[in-house]
Amino acid sequence: MKRHSLTALLKSFTKEEIQLFADYISSPYFNRRKAVIKLFRVIIKFYPAFDDVNFTKKHLFTAVFPGKNYNDSSIRVIISRLNELAFDFLVQRNFEENNPESNLIRIKTMFKRNYFKNGESFIERSLRSLYENTPLAEDRFYFEHNFFEMKKSFLQINNSGIIDKKLDKLEFTNSIECFTNYFYIRTLKTYIIILNIKILYNRDYDTTFLENIYNTIEMKIIRKYPVIEIYYLIVILLKDTANEDAYFRAKNLFYKNLNSFNKSDKEEILINLGNFASRKISEGAESFRKEKFELLKKEIEQKTFNINGYMTFVYYKTVVSMALIMKDVSFAKMFIVDYAVYLSGESRNNSYYYCSAMYEFYMKNYNNALEQLSKVNFPDLYSKLDLKVFQIVIFYEMNYDEALLSSIESFRHFLNNNKLITKNKHPYYFNFYRAVKKLTALRNTKDEFEINLFIKNFLNKHMFINKVWIREKLDNLKA
Repeated sequence: MKRHSLTALLKSFTKEEIQLFADYISSPYFNRRKAVIKLFRVIIKFYPAFDDVNFTKKHLFTAVFPGKNYNDSSIRVIISRLNELAFDFLVQRNFEENNPESNLIRIKTMFKRNYFKNGESFIERSLRSLYENTPLAEDRFYFEHNFFEMKKSFLQINNSGIIDKKLDKLEFTNSIECFTNYFYIRTLKTYIIILNIKILYNRDYDTTFLENIYNTIEMKIIRKYPVIEIYYLIVILLKDTANEDAYFRAKNLFYKNLNSFNKSDKEEILINLGNFASRKISEGAESFRKEKFELLKKEIEQKTFNINGYMTFVYYKTVVSMALIMKDVSFAKMFIVDYAVYLSGESRNNSYYYCSAMYEFYMKNYNNALEQLSKVNFPDLYSKLDLKVFQIVIFYEMNYDEALLSSIESFRHFLNNNKLITKNKHPYYFNFYRAVKKLTALRNTKDEFEINLFIKNFLNKHMFINKVWIREKLDNLKA
């Protein structure tokens, strides 16, 4: 049951929602099966962790059907029904909390039932609520357009024969402008997704249609709305990594209008600006490390790092790594400790110990770093690769040549034998392996000609894991 979809769904419930859901399934309008209510009362005893050894289908069956022999089919049926009710409850909650959407459905229901009394005033109230509570974003333009369209229909129906007296209220232009803004945002967001896929996975798509729309967007319109202009500038960044001016324009526009964006747009904009900064860093633009760190801090401030309620290990590690690179040791230590609570329960310990090892390594406490790493057991491929890379780096710093050479060869075998490592990722890890092997040899021979030759070849390549560290070791060798 720990991995059942119902368990995952109930984990997302707040305590208040648990109580409301109990009332929901007790209502005969939504549920008439007493076994489902009994099942919920048993399951909820395991909330919120749902990790007790007794949390099994057999235990649940015995509690719901005491005295009966276990029947897997029977328990699966009521678990499935409870799962459906939990999802329906969340849909209902979303409907109640999403004021524009619920208002729009109410207006459409008036039309369906031919109930037009107070319809126009209700639409006006819906528009006012939209303006007061919804940021200028995709949803705002979508609902505003629909409310204007509904308003036109109400006016025409309620004023049959005297519509000429209401023509000034029809607001055709406002409706079309809202639709155009919505269309522009959807087009730009889709184009951004495709361009990102092209960069990350070298996958090509026919973007002729999107390109044609992009080229016909009226600048006068998009400059009226910062959210549209920023997405327009992000497309420029994805098409032209040399265009730093577009980056700073987008960033400054975002900071200036920060409070006018919804969380989704904040998250998407910060991710794309951060990706641009990362690409500039990989191209050798060291000044963009400061930009990347600043954007990460802004994500932390705005709490846009949550994915399904949690922070990913990759993000957690990236923040710590960037803080240490920028020599902001106190921030790194604070973040490791204070933000571990945002990590998923399953990966929290691994992530915490790994980043603690990063901190100890930076402080040159190499034995402590190895001790922290010994507590880490990553299940996924790329995290395992990161762990192996980190161990190699520590062995190099400690001058443990025997352990280092053994780890390097083990790393090479792992790279060559694991078919799950993608073709675009493999060179980064393999170049790291070759660089460390060469570094170890040069450290022992101190051949000045070979050192200079290696530095020259290294500077011509960008596909390296731990490139900053490799460059630092090369500088040490040269010195």
